Amino acid sequence: MALFSALSAGVALMSYCVLWIALGWEGGGNGAMMAAVTAAFFAAQDDPAPSMVSFLVWAMVASVVAGVYLFGVFPAVHDFGLLALVLAAVFLPLGLMLHHPKSALFALPLTVNLAALLSLQNTYCANFQSFLNSSFSMFIVIGFAVVMTRLFRSVGAEWTARRLVRQGWTTLAEAAEGRGQQDRQRFAARMLALLGLLAPRLAATPEGSDIASVDMLNEARIGLNILQLRRARLELPERSREAVEHILEEIAAHYRRQIAARKPIVAAEALRERLDTSLGRVGSVAACKARDEALMGLIGLRFALFPEAKALAPGWADAGVASA
Repeated sequence: MALFSALSAGVALMSYCVLWIALGWEGGGNGAMMAAVTAAFFAAQDDPAPSMVSFLVWAMVASVVAGVYLFGVFPAVHDFGLLALVLAAVFLPLGLMLHHPKSALFALPLTVNLAALLSLQNTYCANFQSFLNSSFSMFIVIGFAVVMTRLFRSVGAEWTARRLVRQGWTTLAEAAEGRGQQDRQRFAARMLALLGLLAPRLAATPEGSDIASVDMLNEARIGLNILQLRRARLELPERSREAVEHILEEIAAHYRRQIAARKPIVAAEALRERLDTSLGRVGSVAACKARDEALMGLIGLRFALFPEAKALAPGWADAGVASA
């Protein structure tokens, strides 16, 4: 996404500069700066084109306000105090609105474009032709940025959500296979970072999308249980260790299937049965720290992967089996 963002910004800037130079447009230089500014402002968004269109609309409003100031207000201003007073009338409210997310959507383009169009100097030297040139170059270059963004990187929240979810599934599969990050704290930090990126995208996905059912916090718990099992299995008897390793292999295969299908897949009932069998085997081991950690990991996986499954039957550890 970073590459596509840079590509769309670069192409928009170069396309505008070619037009500017080819036409010999004396006042078109302001637009080159705004090409980079507009593309950078919205580079982190999944689909920045709608925000850029809004930016263009408010840039037009800013040009009207700037025109009123330059040719209606500033000619009557003759000292710094009065200049500060007339500017405060618009910039103080804009500054307040920038601190609120809802109003910042229009306050930001108003503030940036108004400051650029006013182009304050030591002396009053407004020129109507130069002002029109700057304004039109700004409108044209934002239009270029919108078109190039549509061409190179217009994706929706659902597309990004799927990509982030697949990253999480890949991390879990690698953890179950004994590859990738094996430190609990770093693993948790990575999964929670994915959760932070994913949450707003899932909220914006269309209703009924299968990806909206993914609970990345639950996936993070599964990952921590996997790491706990990998650590505890080394101190278990051979039979119990093999049972745990088979569980880890099946969990890795489950996430690999989801990655290949690009959508959530319900875990196979055979995996639950193997989990129950492994619980019985590990539960029959003599009490020790490794046994307790392995049991907590297995129970955590059973609960996270099969939340609707029946509870374990009383005495499952002693009997060496679990309820279906």
